[in-house]
Amino acid sequence: MADKVFIFDGQNVVIADPNTLVFASDFLEETYRYLFGRLPANGAYEPYIDIDTITTCANPFDIVARAAFHGELVPPPPGNPANPARAQVQYHVRYILESHPALFGLLNNLTSSSTIAIANAEFLLGQPVDGGNFIRAKAVIDRIARSIWSRGRDSSESQSSVSALGQISENLLSRALEAHLGGEFFRVTGNSVKSYGDFVALCLPNNLWISVKSNYARERLLASGYSNDIVGAGFFVQAAEFTNAVRIRNFQRAGFLAMYVPDVAVSDAQAAAGSSTYQEVIEAYDANGVAHPLNINGKPFIRPLSGLSNDIGALMAMNPISMRLTVNF
Repeated sequence: MADKVFIFDGQNVVIADPNTLVFASDFLEETYRYLFGRLPANGAYEPYIDIDTITTCANPFDIVARAAFHGELVPPPPGNPANPARAQVQYHVRYILESHPALFGLLNNLTSSSTIAIANAEFLLGQPVDGGNFIRAKAVIDRIARSIWSRGRDSSESQSSVSALGQISENLLSRALEAHLGGEFFRVTGNSVKSYGDFVALCLPNNLWISVKSNYARERLLASGYSNDIVGAGFFVQAAEFTNAVRIRNFQRAGFLAMYVPDVAVSDAQAAAGSSTYQEVIEAYDANGVAHPLNINGKPFIRPLSGLSNDIGALMAMNPISMRLTVNF
């Protein structure tokens, strides 16, 4: 055998020959070899294997029976899947992908986890996700998610996809901010203060809190305010949440200095139109001849999400703390 080479965005991505790998278990090796054997030698990086055909009745590969044989049956997550047999197959394929996420975009009809989706994006980008590329990583993740379904999802699969989407968004934003972690910028872990935000930067006259959300702002962001200095960030879908003057005023009254809105497509409609929530927000203000909202410091209130890491980095570069003023943010 030999490595198999696929093309993604004009670049070669390599699926390794199993003979060159060291596997953690016999089940992982057997299943990887089966999936590898069903792939073409080369081609576009797109789905080739329908997971629905990896059945529990040995047609053509009984992945659940093989897991039982090797003593590696995967326990189901909580809940009642709409199609238990199909879900059981997916649990086991996802178990494989936790160790070999490069295979993910080559499979059809499979729910994912944030861990697998982000690791697959890192494989395709050829670099870890950080503050410089997390927006591009989200675009890659969404593109793969749109490509892997060749049938309608059942209710359990749809619910799982929505849950994973939220986790992916929040994990990507956390990755974007991790580079700044240190003694004066840290992740909030205590339940007693977690409601204020997810990260906090030591500043004057007030500390700056960062509240990370996934797809919708609504009351979830307002609940983070408490009249602190705070910024909101998320892969928000609806531009209308940031074009209503009353809603903006409510955010500002709660202490928000900025809202970081995605400048990458986060819905199928945006992807088709080549648009983004940030672009839709800006165009809505311009079309109505309304000035873009400013924060209490006279700075832009609506900002592109891709600038979040740079803005936090510039703030934290101001030393000592006596120079790090939220009145300049």
